[in-house]
Amino acid sequence: MTCHARIATYILNTEISTPTLSGPSGIIASTSATFTATDIGETATYAFYASDGTLIRDFSSSNQITITSTHNVTKSVKVRAKDNAGNVSGFSNTLSFTPDTVGPPTPTISGPSGTITSLSATYTASSAGAVYYQFQDDDAEVIQDWSTSNQITLTSTHGVRKRVKARAKDAVGNRSTNFSDYGSFTPDVVGPVAVV
Repeated sequence: MTCHARIATYILNTEISTPTLSGPSGIIASTSATFTATDIGETATYAFYASDGTLIRDFSSSNQITITSTHNVTKSVKVRAKDNAGNVSGFSNTLSFTPDTVGPPTPTISGPSGTITSLSATYTASSAGAVYYQFQDDDAEVIQDWSTSNQITLTSTHGVRKRVKARAKDAVGNRSTNFSDYGSFTPDVVGPVAVV
């Protein structure tokens, strides 16, 4: 009698890909940020951690998480994945963000004032931390939209007053709450009439 042994072959699955985390990084103009781990398949679940290893959210099927913070408080996040066999990946890259939700102070505006002997006048806006400036006229019409230039030159005609105000914006998009005071000038370019 001949006996035939059956040999069973098993493939031991002990490896899972490490996900990559994507989302905002650095200073942002929001108190919340959404991060996404790459979908590694394999019916994976994902757990999110702070940079020091503190668990933020335990393993779940969602590969996204939204983290909230407050102005100037940095938050960091990283992720690891687990497949349906229970294998756990290494940690992903770590991403950090810092909310900056406070706009620059109300700008000041400097330049000629009152009656001047020129048809044009240049005004300069200034606000700490500002990168962009917007200038508007008397009718709130934008005459120079968010530009890195903090100067504007206005032209007018004899006896016609022109006014301008400025608003500031920082690098991440926060705007000053208020406009500056107006800068204004009135050209007087006509000399006195000769008496005959």
